[in-house]
Order: sequence, then C-alpha cells, then structure tokens
Amino acid sequence: MTAIPSAELHTPDELLANASAMYASGDPKLFRGAILESITALEAFVQRTVFRSLEGRLDPLLVKWLEEKTRMDFDSRLSVLTQVATGLPINKSSELWDGYKKAKEIRNKVVHSGRKVTAMDVELVMASVRDWLSYLGTTVELEAVLLTLKRWVEQSPKPPIENEAQAIQLVAQYFHQSAAARITIEAEINTGGRRHRADMILDFGPRKVLVETKFPRLANNVRNVIRDAVEQADAKRQAANIGQACVIAFLRKRPEGVSDVVERHKGGGILSIAIETH
Repeated sequence: MTAIPSAELHTPDELLANASAMYASGDPKLFRGAILESITALEAFVQRTVFRSLEGRLDPLLVKWLEEKTRMDFDSRLSVLTQVATGLPINKSSELWDGYKKAKEIRNKVVHSGRKVTAMDVELVMASVRDWLSYLGTTVELEAVLLTLKRWVEQSPKPPIENEAQAIQLVAQYFHQSAAARITIEAEINTGGRRHRADMILDFGPRKVLVETKFPRLANNVRNVIRDAVEQADAKRQAANIGQACVIAFLRKRPEGVSDVVERHKGGGILSIAIETH
C-alpha cells in the first residue's frame, strides 16, 4: 500500500512566511526581496492549484497547451483560467483586481528600473497577495486536494474501503497530513435548537471547512445520497457560520451519471467528489 499523500492546504500567512520574515527584519535591503517573494507566492499558488483543477475538467493536452500559452502571461492565468478552474468571478473593476495591478506595477518598477522600495510598497504588495490567496484558497486549493485524494485512492493498490467508518478514518488521516489545518472529528453543531454532528471540521485560522463523508452501498442510490449530503452539509455550515464545505462519497463502483470530477453546489460553497474504492 502506497503512503497516503499530503493534503496541500495552506493559510495565506504560511505562503507569505518568507516575505513576512524579510519585511519584519526592518532592513530596507530586504524589502525588495519581500516584494518579489510575495508575487512569487501568488504565481506559484495559481500554477500549483489552477492547472491541477483544470486537469480534472479539460482534456490534459488542452491544459498543457494553456499552461505553455500563458507561461509569460500571468494576467491571463489570474483573470481567465482561474475563473474556469474555480467558478469564482474575477472582476477587473474590483478592488481585488486593482490591488493586484498596483502590486504588479510596484514589482515591475523594482525589477526593471531599480526603484527604491519603501515599507508602504511592501505592505501594499503583501496585502494584495494575501487578499488573493484568501479569495482563491477557499475553493481552488480545496478542489485540488480532493482530486489528489481521488487519484490516490483510485490508482494505488490498497485494501478496499468497506464501510463509512473506514472512509472517515482515511479522510481524517489525509487531512492530518496538512500542517496548516487543525482537525475536529465528530464536531458538534447546533442547528435550530437541535444538535448535529459533522464528520470533521478543518480549521485554518481565518477560515474553516466542514467535511462530510459518505459510503453509499447501493449504486442506484448514489446521486440521492450525494444530493442529501449536500443539503445537510449546507445546513450545518450555515448553522456553524462556516463558509466552505465538502462532501466526499466513496463508492464501490461509480454508476452512470455520477460525475468523475469535483462538482460545485450552492454557488461554490459546497464541493462534492465521488471516489471509487475498488
């Protein structure tokens, strides 16, 4: 049995750790490096997560072509491909996009004209990158790690999962690999005076993700199980004031009509994925 992969979930602060350390040093000589590290963190995040998500939705040859075509055009990666991968709107009239353009302008002047870097420059660039990482990370990074889990389960030789308890244990073990997340198993949630439990809640500090795991035994009931699980997860996440949830369904065999990719529900607030265990 191959080792379980790492769930690559990160907080914005974790991804900006190098830039933050440079800025916190107070040494103006390191401010330039802090700006370059910040922009690089955003570019690397998009490279790692967006194309992994696109691989689950588009022909791999097309994804490879898009990757090559936009290698020197990060604006297109951020404004076009990210929308396709995440379903999140990227509005070029928004404050989010305006912040990115200002950050990019500062980076370009620092690199190409040797402009002196101020503390205000560093703060603006880091704030913009942090905003983007927070906005995108809620959906695209979670989608990418769900696809990684799916590929590992379906492609690795291992004993089959026989019941829901084993499925929950596997999912918990997978997310435990992420240093960024604290995990609460069987988290209690109060909805309308009634107590319910979520299989687990992942806590990333500024954001949380509710996780529900299912193991439908009847192939002809899979779609109903996923649909009902999405509704239950939606009620629980709203009661717990959690922005994101995911439903992971383990199937002995994926029946016709059940999607092979990550599906989005409730405006992208809930993701679901079906994983074959045999």
